[in-house]
Amino acid sequence: MKHVNKSFINTTIFLSIFLMLSVVTQAQNPGSISGTIKNSETGQALSGASIGLLNTVKGAISETDGAFRIQQVSPGEYVLKVSFVGYITYTQKVSVESDQTLTLDIVLRVGATNLDEVTVTALKPSLKPETGLESAKIKESNFRDAGDVLRLLQGVSAVRRGPVGLDPVVRGMRETQIGTFIDGTRMFTAGPGRMDSPLSHYDPTMFQSIEVVKGPYALTWGGGAFSAIKVTTKDIPQDTKKIQGTVSGGFDSNLNAFESSAALYGRSGKFGYRVQGAWRTGDDYKDGDGQEVPADFLSREIRAKIKYDFSPRSSLALSGGLQFQDDIDYPGRLLTAELFDVKNLAANWKVNFPNKLLRNLDVNFYVNHLEHKMNNEGKPTAEANPNRVPPFPLKIAVETENQIIGGRIGVKLVSDKNWDLEFGSDFYSSNRIAFRSIDRNDDQPMQLFRDIVWPDATTSVGGLFARTEITVSDITTLSGAVRFDLLKSKADTISQFFVSNVGEALDRSENGLSGSFTVNFALDNHWSVSLGAGSSVRMPDPLELYSDRFPSSRAQTSAEFVGNPTLDPERTNQFDLWIESNYAKFSFSVNPFIQFIDDYVTLQATNLQKRLPLSPNTVYQYVNGEAKFYGVDFSSAYSINPALTLSLTGQYLWGEDELLNEPALGVYPFSLGSSLRWEPVNKTYFVEVHGKYTGEQDRVAITRAELTTDDYFVFDLKSGIRLKENLSLQAGIINLFDTFYVNHLNSKNPFTGQPISEPGRIAYFDVIFKF
Repeated sequence: MKHVNKSFINTTIFLSIFLMLSVVTQAQNPGSISGTIKNSETGQALSGASIGLLNTVKGAISETDGAFRIQQVSPGEYVLKVSFVGYITYTQKVSVESDQTLTLDIVLRVGATNLDEVTVTALKPSLKPETGLESAKIKESNFRDAGDVLRLLQGVSAVRRGPVGLDPVVRGMRETQIGTFIDGTRMFTAGPGRMDSPLSHYDPTMFQSIEVVKGPYALTWGGGAFSAIKVTTKDIPQDTKKIQGTVSGGFDSNLNAFESSAALYGRSGKFGYRVQGAWRTGDDYKDGDGQEVPADFLSREIRAKIKYDFSPRSSLALSGGLQFQDDIDYPGRLLTAELFDVKNLAANWKVNFPNKLLRNLDVNFYVNHLEHKMNNEGKPTAEANPNRVPPFPLKIAVETENQIIGGRIGVKLVSDKNWDLEFGSDFYSSNRIAFRSIDRNDDQPMQLFRDIVWPDATTSVGGLFARTEITVSDITTLSGAVRFDLLKSKADTISQFFVSNVGEALDRSENGLSGSFTVNFALDNHWSVSLGAGSSVRMPDPLELYSDRFPSSRAQTSAEFVGNPTLDPERTNQFDLWIESNYAKFSFSVNPFIQFIDDYVTLQATNLQKRLPLSPNTVYQYVNGEAKFYGVDFSSAYSINPALTLSLTGQYLWGEDELLNEPALGVYPFSLGSSLRWEPVNKTYFVEVHGKYTGEQDRVAITRAELTTDDYFVFDLKSGIRLKENLSLQAGIINLFDTFYVNHLNSKNPFTGQPISEPGRIAYFDVIFKF
């Protein structure tokens, strides 16, 4: 095991100091509030509902059995507010007495403007969402790609390489530095060029919520994550006795995109089921300058889930899905995607024990198979060109497979002594095989060569984790997590070039210790301060370890890159300060942070010979270096009246690659967003205007061919209405003024050298029918 570095020791000291400061805080004689949240019609427990005391920073999130608990509440009169996506917000006056627990059983009614919304929230280092006005959170039901909607969240952006599969970037962290989890399943890409982000393997209509952790704090979700994204998909209603369903469809102009989906769900005795299908297609779009951008795609998907309830507290769910995406244009890559085929199987066993010390047991096992085929159809390399070498047309194909198995077992203990504890184990193993072939494609066909991209590479990670939360006093709450991982990587096949120039020692075995700590101070009913520190380790991925002169998706150049099997694992050390306020009409949060990455995987020029005549002359290799980042995210919301809310968000990020002595690659520029939302309480419609200013970015990674980008303003208009109990419509205009702009993180067209521009004006319309 590699020695514990200086930054990690500093982290430990930081945690110890705040632990001692918090423990000495004297307890008073507060009370508490506990209870359950359920669906008023079906009795289904609602997991993930937000419960808070208005005008305070006190709150909780309901557990898988619908249970919640708000501890250390000063005696007095309050208004309790419960909100959950798709349901009418519930409020109730409550009285809390000293040393007493107020128990409530709350039922929520389906909302009047239930438009199949998806909530997107950022979690604090304590893994709790922000308190504050509900309307300050993103509720986005019209999005065609998960990466697109994540761009609305401060501290998060995404790389566009094509029309779908936008790849999230969280505070400069990207690709395998971000852990992606869908219903407990660890997701990975199918292709080495990351044309498909892990989130693209599920249709967005399947999503119920998206949670983002902007730092190494989600240690119970999985190992090796410098930031994490967790998606929860729509589940089976617990007590539905009849067949229910949803049919939706929509159209986006400019993109010429059609979307449709349908779902059936219900129960028969102890069996529950959900079947859902989706179909999407799109065409080339025009940017704000009227230039056409290749953006064809076709996606089809079918998923099913069945659940058997052994008892009211125990259930087994089996789920599976098939996704087929064909003929996807990628103007930001050398090739297009002929197909993505994704197959998922998962089993999940849950046991809940209400009001017991052992609160729940959760066991999950999954198998995923990803297949990806790429070719150069429609690219300049498919055409003859007498001014290049070789002058004849080429037929290029890349075929890849990724087979993943994994699982997790988690146990949660909840005590009436103001603490809870979660612990367990998880693992995954990912085996990747990929080949590239290049043929002459004219009247003299012949194969020029066939080589290895992923050399039968297997990465395996197994870990033990534990996390606890302790309420020390009515103003101080502590939470902390630790995990220990065994990391292994191996490759079975490499080329003679790799052996001669890099080496043949391919097997790797590492140990990784990660930890995080948060202390939260509720200064009064309206203000809270949280301090977080975390350290996590990541094993380099197969391309970083074993690639043999293959383009890197992390650079803006089409140059060739060589792997490095001697790379040390990256370690991030991050410190966060989170200040929140919450009043009757105003909420505010600001989150500055600083991050140091030891053994940062970066790029360095070599004198190695390139593989392809068309590639740039310089071949790069992955090497370890150092990097640092700092920045700030903030958000605020003001309730002008009960129906009208004004929100403001912003973000700033600075990053430096200290080995190359230049800005870190892919640092998004400063941006400032504002929205005005009209949504009368218990009415059937909403209207929202959203504007965003993004500054220029002139701090770029020159050695990796990153380009500067200009500043821009973009405005969107969104609306929705529920005409009947089961019929909803929504419509809007994205990029209202048809602005030409480029997201700084977008890939460059490797043939023109120009970055991919975003779509110009898009008018959309959707209809949702429930029965």
